[in-house]
Amino acid sequence: MTRKAPPRRRIVRLTLLMAMSALLGACAVMQQAVIPPEVRLDDLQLVRADWRSQEYAVTLGVLNPNGFSLPIRDVRYRIELAGRDFAGGTLEAGRSLPAGEEVPLAFNMTTDLLDSAWQVMGLLSGGGEQLEYRIHGEVEVNLPGVRAFPFEELGTIQISR
Repeated sequence: MTRKAPPRRRIVRLTLLMAMSALLGACAVMQQAVIPPEVRLDDLQLVRADWRSQEYAVTLGVLNPNGFSLPIRDVRYRIELAGRDFAGGTLEAGRSLPAGEEVPLAFNMTTDLLDSAWQVMGLLSGGGEQLEYRIHGEVEVNLPGVRAFPFEELGTIQISR
Protein backbone atom coordinates (compact mmCIF):
# COMPACT_ATOMS: atom_id res chain seq x y z
CA MET A 1 0.00 0.00 0.00
CA THR A 2 1.50 3.33 -1.08
CA ARG A 3 0.81 6.55 0.66
CA LYS A 4 -0.19 9.49 -1.42
CA ALA A 5 1.29 12.82 -0.58
CA PRO A 6 -1.23 15.26 0.77
CA PRO A 7 -2.57 17.61 -1.94
CA ARG A 8 -0.74 20.58 -0.44
CA ARG A 9 2.64 18.84 -0.73
CA ARG A 10 1.96 17.89 -4.33
CA ILE A 11 1.11 21.48 -5.15
CA VAL A 12 4.32 22.72 -3.52
CA ARG A 13 6.40 20.12 -5.40
CA LEU A 14 4.73 20.93 -8.68
CA THR A 15 5.22 24.67 -8.11
CA LEU A 16 8.93 24.17 -7.33
CA LEU A 17 9.38 21.97 -10.39
CA MET A 18 7.73 24.58 -12.62
CA ALA A 19 9.82 27.39 -11.11
CA MET A 20 13.05 25.46 -11.68
CA SER A 21 12.06 24.70 -15.28
CA ALA A 22 11.28 28.36 -15.92
CA LEU A 23 14.60 29.43 -14.39
CA LEU A 24 16.60 27.01 -16.54
CA GLY A 25 14.70 28.15 -19.61
CA ALA A 26 15.38 31.80 -18.76
CA CYS A 27 19.13 31.08 -18.49
CA ALA A 28 19.13 29.49 -21.95
CA VAL A 29 17.21 32.42 -23.41
CA MET A 30 19.55 34.93 -21.71
CA GLN A 31 22.63 33.21 -23.21
CA GLN A 32 21.08 33.42 -26.68
CA ALA A 33 19.89 37.02 -26.21
CA VAL A 34 23.39 38.37 -25.54
CA ILE A 35 25.46 38.96 -28.68
CA PRO A 36 29.11 38.10 -27.93
CA PRO A 37 31.47 41.07 -27.62
CA GLU A 38 34.17 41.43 -30.27
CA VAL A 39 37.84 41.71 -29.26
CA ARG A 40 40.78 42.79 -31.40
CA LEU A 41 44.40 43.79 -30.87
CA ASP A 42 44.56 47.56 -31.47
CA ASP A 43 48.08 48.44 -30.36
CA LEU A 44 51.29 46.73 -29.21
CA GLN A 45 54.33 48.81 -28.24
CA LEU A 46 57.66 47.70 -26.86
CA VAL A 47 58.16 49.86 -23.76
CA ARG A 48 61.32 48.35 -22.29
CA ALA A 49 63.69 45.49 -23.06
CA ASP A 50 66.64 44.21 -21.07
CA TRP A 51 68.54 40.94 -20.78
CA ARG A 52 65.79 39.31 -18.69
CA SER A 53 62.44 40.53 -19.97
CA GLN A 54 60.45 42.89 -22.13
CA GLU A 55 57.56 45.11 -21.23
CA TYR A 56 54.84 45.89 -23.77
CA ALA A 57 51.97 48.37 -23.72
CA VAL A 58 48.92 46.57 -25.12
CA THR A 59 45.54 47.96 -26.15
CA LEU A 60 42.61 45.70 -26.92
CA GLY A 61 39.50 47.07 -28.60
CA VAL A 62 36.35 45.50 -27.13
CA LEU A 63 33.06 46.14 -28.95
CA ASN A 64 29.65 45.60 -27.35
CA PRO A 65 27.21 45.00 -30.24
CA ASN A 66 24.23 44.70 -27.87
CA GLY A 67 21.52 47.30 -27.29
CA PHE A 68 22.28 47.24 -23.55
CA SER A 69 25.29 47.75 -21.32
CA LEU A 70 27.43 44.63 -20.85
CA PRO A 71 29.24 44.16 -17.51
CA ILE A 72 32.65 42.57 -18.20
CA ARG A 73 34.25 40.57 -15.39
CA ASP A 74 37.47 39.60 -17.18
CA VAL A 75 39.09 38.85 -20.52
CA ARG A 76 41.27 35.75 -20.86
CA TYR A 77 43.51 36.04 -23.93
CA ARG A 78 46.39 34.49 -25.91
CA ILE A 79 48.27 36.47 -28.54
CA GLU A 80 50.18 34.91 -31.41
CA LEU A 81 52.50 36.97 -33.64
CA ALA A 82 53.71 35.72 -37.03
CA GLY A 83 52.29 32.29 -36.23
CA ARG A 84 54.15 31.94 -32.91
CA ASP A 85 52.81 32.06 -29.38
CA PHE A 86 53.65 35.47 -27.95
CA ALA A 87 51.89 36.00 -24.62
CA GLY A 88 48.65 35.61 -22.73
CA GLY A 89 46.93 36.22 -19.47
CA THR A 90 43.79 37.43 -17.77
CA LEU A 91 42.76 41.05 -17.79
CA GLU A 92 40.36 41.80 -14.96
CA ALA A 93 38.23 44.44 -16.64
CA GLY A 94 35.66 45.03 -13.91
CA ARG A 95 33.84 47.56 -16.04
CA SER A 96 30.73 47.91 -18.11
CA LEU A 97 30.77 48.26 -21.88
CA PRO A 98 28.22 50.84 -23.07
CA ALA A 99 25.60 49.63 -25.54
CA GLY A 100 26.84 49.62 -29.14
CA GLU A 101 30.23 51.13 -28.29
CA GLU A 102 33.84 50.05 -28.50
CA VAL A 103 36.02 50.54 -25.42
CA PRO A 104 39.83 50.37 -25.35
CA LEU A 105 41.31 48.16 -22.63
CA ALA A 106 44.93 49.22 -22.11
CA PHE A 107 47.42 47.35 -19.95
CA ASN A 108 51.11 46.49 -19.68
CA MET A 109 52.36 42.98 -20.21
CA THR A 110 55.77 41.46 -19.48
CA THR A 111 57.34 38.58 -21.39
CA ASP A 112 60.43 36.54 -20.57
CA LEU A 113 63.42 37.04 -22.88
CA LEU A 114 64.06 33.30 -23.23
CA ASP A 115 60.48 32.70 -24.37
CA SER A 116 60.31 35.61 -26.79
CA ALA A 117 63.85 36.33 -27.96
CA TRP A 118 62.74 36.07 -31.60
CA GLN A 119 60.31 39.00 -31.19
CA VAL A 120 62.82 41.28 -29.46
CA MET A 121 65.55 40.57 -32.00
CA GLY A 122 63.15 41.46 -34.82
CA LEU A 123 62.03 44.65 -33.09
CA LEU A 124 65.55 45.80 -32.25
CA SER A 125 66.97 44.97 -35.69
CA GLY A 126 64.41 46.93 -37.65
CA GLY A 127 61.08 47.16 -35.96
CA GLY A 128 58.09 48.88 -37.40
CA GLU A 129 57.11 45.91 -39.55
CA GLN A 130 53.58 44.63 -40.03
CA LEU A 131 53.05 41.29 -38.32
CA GLU A 132 50.13 38.94 -38.61
CA TYR A 133 48.45 38.33 -35.29
CA ARG A 134 45.87 36.03 -33.85
CA ILE A 135 44.18 36.83 -30.57
CA HIS A 136 41.80 34.37 -28.99
CA GLY A 137 40.27 33.65 -25.61
CA GLU A 138 37.09 34.27 -23.64
CA VAL A 139 35.18 37.26 -22.35
CA GLU A 140 33.54 36.56 -18.99
CA VAL A 141 30.45 38.70 -18.41
CA ASN A 142 28.88 39.45 -15.07
CA LEU A 143 25.33 38.32 -15.92
CA PRO A 144 23.54 35.46 -14.16
CA GLY A 145 23.17 32.35 -16.29
CA VAL A 146 25.47 33.58 -19.07
CA ARG A 147 28.65 31.63 -19.80
CA ALA A 148 31.91 33.10 -21.05
CA PHE A 149 31.96 34.06 -24.74
CA PRO A 150 34.85 32.73 -26.83
CA PHE A 151 36.50 35.07 -29.34
CA GLU A 152 39.10 34.87 -32.08
CA GLU A 153 40.42 37.63 -34.32
CA LEU A 154 43.05 37.60 -37.07
CA GLY A 155 44.74 40.70 -38.43
CA THR A 156 47.96 42.61 -38.89
CA ILE A 157 49.60 45.05 -36.52
CA GLN A 158 52.64 47.27 -36.56
CA ILE A 159 54.71 46.93 -33.42
CA SER A 160 56.37 50.17 -32.44
CA ARG A 161 58.98 50.96 -29.85
